[in-house]
Amino acid sequence: MNTPTHRPPMDTSILDRLASDFGNHGARAAQFLKTAEILLGSLPSAPRLGEVIAYCIREALVEVPRAAGSAESKSTDQPWRLLSRKVVDAATRYRQARGLTGMDEQQALDDLLESISELDDFHSRDSIHTERLRGFIESRTGLTPLTRNVNAFTDYQQLLRAIQTMVHTSANAESIAVDRVEPHLRRSLEVLASLFSVDARMAQIQHLAALDQPSSTDVATLRTHLITPHDQSFFASCVNSPAWLDLMMDHGLLDPPESEGERWLAAMMINRLRDRHGRHIADWLGRAWTRWSSTERGVFSLADAAFQAGEYGHETLILCLKRKPNVPEICNWAFHDVSRIDSSHPHVETFADLLLNPAA
Repeated sequence: MNTPTHRPPMDTSILDRLASDFGNHGARAAQFLKTAEILLGSLPSAPRLGEVIAYCIREALVEVPRAAGSAESKSTDQPWRLLSRKVVDAATRYRQARGLTGMDEQQALDDLLESISELDDFHSRDSIHTERLRGFIESRTGLTPLTRNVNAFTDYQQLLRAIQTMVHTSANAESIAVDRVEPHLRRSLEVLASLFSVDARMAQIQHLAALDQPSSTDVATLRTHLITPHDQSFFASCVNSPAWLDLMMDHGLLDPPESEGERWLAAMMINRLRDRHGRHIADWLGRAWTRWSSTERGVFSLADAAFQAGEYGHETLILCLKRKPNVPEICNWAFHDVSRIDSSHPHVETFADLLLNPAA
């Protein structure tokens, strides 16, 4: 007699949150995921079991953005609807123009191709599902999700595409093996928790920040959990090891912000780490200067980080002041740096010369 396969337990705590925060759509998503979990423990000989589990996962992943769309984010449907209508109208005009005298067939074709290109551009950016999820998070937290280096939205979209492909191809192929589907269910629960369970996200960020020797795998996990500016600030407030600065730089997670008013994560981390890891930070700032000093935003961000580093950032702050002597914030940081160090320090004279003679 066949017996159910033993599998490691899954963390399904996110299911209650989906049901409470997403209304009927969330409840359906939670029920589909719970059904998928139960089916994983079913008899392995059940026909097309893997396909049924894949279907449940697919339906759950589609239901969540539907809930977001039916709440605060309905406006995100509008660009897609308008662009789709534009393609249909252009196609109609092209069909009407073909072979008719007095009609500009080439212009109609150009209009059609342009409308298709616009629709393609829209789909090449964040999908409608992703836009809905971003809008929902913003409406619930009051914080605009980060626009760069946010893997949770990408992971969600990749999961949805993978499971859709699996379901569609199974209609004309052999049944899906359960072992192929199980990782998708586990990953779906993880991604949903990182997106919509603030408590789970904060706990994971705190765990990562406490690591003394983080790995590249830990950086990938962190990237999935840094969704809002608050997540970045929380990580910086409890980061324990300067090794994070090195790893995050190497993995492109510490590029200076592109917009004014956005704090640089590296600067916040340095503020936390400087008292115990000053020498490491000074070395890191030297490498950071080589990497990011070619742009105005880079120099500005480096000056901020150097100021946060205190005495360990003097040399980098001097370089920033030399490069951008007329930027008020950089001058301000340099002035405050001078005011908090002993007058006999050799850097005092350098700072004074640069502040008093910016054109020199």
